[in-house]
Order: sequence, then structure tokens, then C-alpha cells
Amino acid sequence: MKQPDGSFNYADLAAKRPPTGARRDPKKKIDSKGGEATGTPLIIPGRMRVQNGQVNIATKGQAPVNIKGINLALQEFSSDHPFPFRASFEYPGLKTVSLEGELEYQETKALLELKKARIKTQDLALSLQGSISNLSATPRFNLDINGENLDAKPIFHVLSVFGLAPRDTDVSGPVDLSVNVTGPSNNLATQVRGLLKNVRVNGKRALKGNLSGTVSIRLPIGGGSVSKRLLGDGKLVARDGELTNVDLIKKIQRVTGMIGLSKDQRREATTFQTLEADFILGGGYAEFTRIYLVNPQLEVTGDGTMTLEQPTLDIAISTSLSPQASKQTGRGRTASFFKDKQGRVVVPLKVSGRLENPSVELNGAKLAETGLPANAEKSFSSFFKQLFRSR
Repeated sequence: MKQPDGSFNYADLAAKRPPTGARRDPKKKIDSKGGEATGTPLIIPGRMRVQNGQVNIATKGQAPVNIKGINLALQEFSSDHPFPFRASFEYPGLKTVSLEGELEYQETKALLELKKARIKTQDLALSLQGSISNLSATPRFNLDINGENLDAKPIFHVLSVFGLAPRDTDVSGPVDLSVNVTGPSNNLATQVRGLLKNVRVNGKRALKGNLSGTVSIRLPIGGGSVSKRLLGDGKLVARDGELTNVDLIKKIQRVTGMIGLSKDQRREATTFQTLEADFILGGGYAEFTRIYLVNPQLEVTGDGTMTLEQPTLDIAISTSLSPQASKQTGRGRTASFFKDKQGRVVVPLKVSGRLENPSVELNGAKLAETGLPANAEKSFSSFFKQLFRSR
């Protein structure tokens, strides 16, 4: 049973002591060097096998997790030298997870070390090393899982099972992955770091293109949703792609059509040569500290936030039209307030609302900073404000 604070109902077993009246002086165990051994010895037979085992993890207010098909084989168990082991189990949403390699058990230290170990699932094979200490009380983990030039598709599938990646995104290409699991068993923290190396991404709600960069996410154990506990940061660059949010595409193409761009030029406005994003994760939000997009018709810079659960946008952007588009729209006194030093028309916009259907409007606060006369925005709305307003 997982408690609301993230601990388990067996976490206090090591701290329990027998009543004072029933307490006896334990027999002291002497090690081979004549010293007094520490801790309670872990009693395991020389050979052990578990077949078709099951562990049920229940958390109040959440669906239980049932880990089935547990198989475990220990051979030649010894506290003097490493010994082989094999283990596998079924986890909801994943293919069979298997582990094999060597274990070294140090009884006097209550320490178990993994050597030459590998973990496999979803067509992934990763190296596994580290240790589990304090076995006689509350076990403490320090495990590292690593792989280079892995296929991104099964990695994203595994992450999506744990709520760390969107399920409706197709990906392919090489990724370097490292996972670190640390802490006591009732307070584990998992950190995942990925290096994307020109990964092809096709997301139905955002974009498709070739993605490179780094992402680091950390998930402490605890109550509440994964999205609210998630911490991390990232720097990503997408190249040679296009937006895939249908509603946003329609709004952009409406604007570019009204300013006189051809049909082909309007299509270019929803593509990008480069799309860059720097972000920080925490408190249930992705905070975009930098957004940059460039294509033949537009250059966009901005920042803002997106909620992770039921994604909702709150982003301020500055849209600079290309010199050609600026010439077509830059006539008149009102338009002159929107021109930068290069003569481009620059329009401040606000993107807000659900990711599936965001509202795109003129950013009134930014307009006020430009010194635009009060009546100018009204006259200019025939060109911009009505075009960007959500239908």
C-alpha cells in the first residue's frame, strides 16, 4: 500500500522493536576476521526460483498497479564472489521487462552490487549497474541505466507509459539515454536525461520536423499526478518542419492571405526552417524561457507557459513579417507604429487557451508600450485583430 506521502506500508518495519519485557540480548555474529558483524544477515538459499509471481501496488485515489509474471532465478548464491541472476516481469503497457547479469552480496555491509547487468524491454537493451544498500532495514538504491544510439520510438513508448511523454507522437532516430534511480525505497527519485540526435518527430497537436537537443527530467516519488511532480529542463531545436495544429494553421493562413501572399507563400507561413525552445519543468507547468521560429514569411520570438495536464497555453510572441509581407501591409500612418528599424512590420500577439484550439489575439499590453494612439488599434483591427481572433 502506497501512502499519501509516497511511502509504503512496510517502510516502518525496520524501525519496530519488540516490547521491553520481551527483549533479549541477540547472539552476536562473528565474521571471519574475528570482528563483530553489523546488521541482520539476509538469509537466501544457494539456489532460488520464483515463477509467475505477482506484486500489487495500491495507492489511495488511483488505479492499482499489478506487476505480473514475475520470474526470478538465483544460482550459486554466495557472499564470497559474484553470482549470476535472471529476472523478468510484466508491467502494464510494456513488453516483458528482463534483467540478467551478476550480483555481488556483501553480508557484513548489507550491500548488493550489480555487475555486467543488462535490462531489456520494448526492443531496448540497456546497461545496468549500481548497488542496493541497507538491505537489513529500508533498502537504498543507487542504480544507473545507460544506452547510446538507441531508437527513439521504444524510448518514447516507455516514457509515455509513465506519463513522461505524449502518446500521440511518432518518433524515430538515434537517442543517447541515461537513467539514475536513487534514494530509499520509500522515497525514490528517478532522473532521465536524453540527447536527441536529429530525431524525426511527427506530433499531431504541435509539429513535425527533425529534433535535436537535450532534455533532463526528474520525478520524485510522492502523491498526486505525475505532471505536478515533474521537474526538469531542456533545450531543443527542430529544423525543416511544419506546424500540425490545424486550428493554428488556419489562423496563420487567414492572415497571410489577407495581406496578399500567394497560396504557396501562405503554406510557407506554417512551416519553419528553425524552431527553438528552451524550457523549465515544475509545478505542473512547462515554462518556455525562449521561443524562436523562422520561415520565409515570418520570424517569431516569445516566451510563456503551458500546463502539462490538459495542455493550456499562455504565450506572448512578437511576429515580424518578412520584408516582402511588410511592404504589402506597411502603408499608412497606423502601420508605421508596428515597424522596426529594418522596416519590418512587427505585431505583438497573445496565444492562449487549450492546445487543440488556441486563441491568437493582439497583445494589448505590448501595444500600449509602443505608444500606439488609443484610436489606432481600432482602425488597425480590420487588418490584424479580427484576423487573429479565435472564431
